Amino acid sequence: MGLYWLADRYMAALDTGQKFGDYTLQKRLARGGMGEIWLAERKGISGFSKQVVVKTILEIYIDEPGLVQMFLDEGRIAANLTHPNIAQTFDLGQVDETYYIAMEYVHGQDLRNLLIMHYSLGQHIPLNLVLQLAAQTCEGLYYAHQWKDPDGKPAGIVHRDISPQNVLVTFDGTVKIVDFGIARAMSGASKTQSGVLKGKCAYMSPEQIQSAADLDGRSDIFALGVVMYELLTGRRLFKRDSELATLDAVIRSVVPPPTRIDPSVPRQVEKLVLKALQKDRNKRFKDARSMRLAIEKLMQDTGLMATSAHLSAYMKMVFTGDMDVDRKKITEIKRSISGMPGVNDETAPKLERTGSYEMDMQLEDLTIGTGANTKNLLAGRRAYGAQNTGKPNWLAWAVIGLLVLVLAASGWFVVTTFMGEDKPEPSVDTQADLLKPQVLLGTSPQPKLGTSPQVKPGTSPQPKAEPGTSPEPEPKPKPRPKPKPKPKPKPKPRPDSDGDLDIKLER
Repeated sequence: MGLYWLADRYMAALDTGQKFGDYTLQKRLARGGMGEIWLAERKGISGFSKQVVVKTILEIYIDEPGLVQMFLDEGRIAANLTHPNIAQTFDLGQVDETYYIAMEYVHGQDLRNLLIMHYSLGQHIPLNLVLQLAAQTCEGLYYAHQWKDPDGKPAGIVHRDISPQNVLVTFDGTVKIVDFGIARAMSGASKTQSGVLKGKCAYMSPEQIQSAADLDGRSDIFALGVVMYELLTGRRLFKRDSELATLDAVIRSVVPPPTRIDPSVPRQVEKLVLKALQKDRNKRFKDARSMRLAIEKLMQDTGLMATSAHLSAYMKMVFTGDMDVDRKKITEIKRSISGMPGVNDETAPKLERTGSYEMDMQLEDLTIGTGANTKNLLAGRRAYGAQNTGKPNWLAWAVIGLLVLVLAASGWFVVTTFMGEDKPEPSVDTQADLLKPQVLLGTSPQPKLGTSPQVKPGTSPQPKAEPGTSPEPEPKPKPRPKPKPKPKPKPKPRPDSDGDLDIKLER
């Protein structure tokens, strides 16, 4: 009783508007037996102002070395991690007897509150959004697992407390991992005492329970698998009536396939989650990056695509964005329900499976219900397949055909206008000039005047004869004289024996 009285007395000492080191406390976000979380502001020169979250540990616990060391470890580890999917830590300090951590203010909600909202409405979170949430979480975990110290040595960071409470979703659609308070690093952090369990029992991996000192990133993969299972089914996987029973379930119980609870879960999704939940860590994904790649491939293969923009729009649809209003609503929901049912609870209500969340409508028209945006998953998958049936779009083909006709008509006009014009008939003068014998450089001399023009071998000109007469044979040509370098004379008419064939040239 005395301990809680001291805690309440200390909490009353911190109040809105109070100066706390370099920060001004603006609003209490959460409070518990060990400390508080405040929304605060830090001001600087030239109007500089930045909102942060200040996390404190009560001074009544300064005599608890284990708690203080865990708090300081969180600040040291998280301060080194700079990644879009990890809430950034800015400062670790002490005001009087109070230790504090200043970290990034995440404007959003955690997965626990998102689950509670949907459970109260009797609906699952859209499946494509669950996959996108898990993919972003994997990327943040992979960064933490692979982080190296300034000397280039792997730090061996393991979060050890991945749970719905420690995975936040911002209203911008970004996933943020928070609370590295019990994270373990091989260097620079205190070692876990033998026999001491740290973390939420229902999300621990088997090796975390049996040998907490021998952990790697695959332990966090198991915890993320538990979170995904609960997001898919709306059931607590390992939660039992007592912590001991919960720990025993993690180690010994057989994980029921999600389709046994909800047959609408796709088999590919079920297979992925069950792989993350393997008791033998060697059978899980080798690292968080491999799990993310598997999720993204599954999204492509099944058509369950989603981006951070989908998450953003959905969060703004489910929550108001006003932290006070949303907190009050969630508190009322928690009071109205006893908690999420367990995986073996046969009396649990059946939640409605929603299809892929689509963004092809205005946000103000979206409602959480059985409207156009939430449909049966199988129907959604059939609709997705119908989009790829390959049926022709007749309007598109008609437009293409019209363009082809226009291009063809334009080409015909150009050809007939510029390349196909009829040449004019040559004039009489031109005809006379064409009949003049010409000598070209490099050619044979022209035949002697008065002789018949040269014709191709095997042919003979057949002049037209006057009616009632017969054409006379042509006289034999005379020997051709040598060409003379003088102007070419005009050709004379060819003499005819009877005068029946007369060639006249008119000028």
